[in-house]
Amino acid sequence: NVISLYIKGDIDSPSVYHDLMKELTAAENSQRPTRVVSALNSFVQKVQQQSKNHIIPEAANELVADAQWLIEHTQ
Repeated sequence: NVISLYIKGDIDSPSVYHDLMKELTAAENSQRPTRVVSALNSFVQKVQQQSKNHIIPEAANELVADAQWLIEHTQ
């Protein structure tokens, strides 16, 4: 989803895109649920910080909702 939003231009900064992907990769590679949740919370924080700056609000809302769903279903 982050990749498609970046390609589409809804995320307009390469550095923001890479930061978001770094957090998702950390979550994906983690063996412990607490670390997955921590990485996803960091992802949500970064998305919220960049909403209206480098991520259009609709895309930011979608990313946050998806991450929150994952957080709720990881615990």
